[in-house]
Amino acid sequence: MSTNELIKTELINQYFEIDALNLFQENKVPEDTDVLIIGAGGLGAPVIQYLAASGVGTIGIIDHDKVNLSNLQRQVIYPTKQVGEQKVFSAADAIYQLNSNVNVRPYNRRLNSEIAEEIFSEYDVIAVSYTHLRAHETSLHLVCRLLLE
Repeated sequence: MSTNELIKTELINQYFEIDALNLFQENKVPEDTDVLIIGAGGLGAPVIQYLAASGVGTIGIIDHDKVNLSNLQRQVIYPTKQVGEQKVFSAADAIYQLNSNVNVRPYNRRLNSEIAEEIFSEYDVIAVSYTHLRAHETSLHLVCRLLLE
């Protein structure tokens, strides 16, 4: 893929991510919506926070990483006392503290093609929230491939 195509793709992705966040902020997401968030870092953390506050039905979170002190300035849902813990479990705690009516499904693993179809089928909305470009492209590829099949 050329540099121009990558830039165009990234701008389109950012538009859709911002548009989705606006829906959540304006509380236009139905309460029975099930949302899967792929990545619980700098982009995923605020998405998790908005979704929990909006009261969606279920929030699924896929991430394999641990809470790291050097990331807390942008991963705002994680307290310092949870440094070293798995992000998905720390995020689940944050969700329950904000809204105990939300069902949370943590997936403490990397997303891959073996599990993608089964997990994706359980959700109405899939939010790809990785900041690492390679992981972002892989997640988008899996989502698009399964939608087109």
